[in-house]
Amino acid sequence: MPAAAVGELGNSPHMSISPIASSHRSVPLDAFTRAAERGGDIYLDAAGDELRVLPAEAAPDARRPQPADPDGDAASAFMQALARAYGTPLARAVERQVGLAAAPGKPLPASIVERAVAMAQAGRQALLGVDFVTALALSALSEGAAFRAACRELGIDPKGLDEARRRDIDEAMQERFQEAAAAGRSPVDPAAARGWLDDVLRRPAP
Repeated sequence: MPAAAVGELGNSPHMSISPIASSHRSVPLDAFTRAAERGGDIYLDAAGDELRVLPAEAAPDARRPQPADPDGDAASAFMQALARAYGTPLARAVERQVGLAAAPGKPLPASIVERAVAMAQAGRQALLGVDFVTALALSALSEGAAFRAACRELGIDPKGLDEARRRDIDEAMQERFQEAAAAGRSPVDPAAARGWLDDVLRRPAP
């Protein structure tokens, strides 16, 4: 069966499956989605200086019955790509929903890629749409009305919250909204979202 990799594989008959060598080398999300369209399992292949995603059918026949490179981790590379495309809070929410976790030596099923990307897209649209007004009212950086009310009821002086703390609060809330959207629980009831904010405000600053 001919190789069907995303991108040009080169002329070497012996492809090796290996991980991302350093943080500056990364696989774009669209490489994963293109590979997922072919179905099967996805491997990482280091050809020269570029990392590529291979559908299972493109993996060397001799390696198919064998485990992937014990250091290779397609799942981690995919999670990094998802975070770059959709932001860390949404990516983390999606990871929890689909059960994504680092898996050295194991391929990444195409079905997981497709499901995770669909959830991320739905989460982004929901946050930009039906939950936008609720999220804005609860925003610490924007000091929305609901945020001020929560601070008042919890005895917190908003003036004592610096920009870094406010950003942490908003990121925690964004993660909750995006997790709800990815799970199909959007629009979020404002009272439920207010409960999330109370929980976040009660936590010690990181």
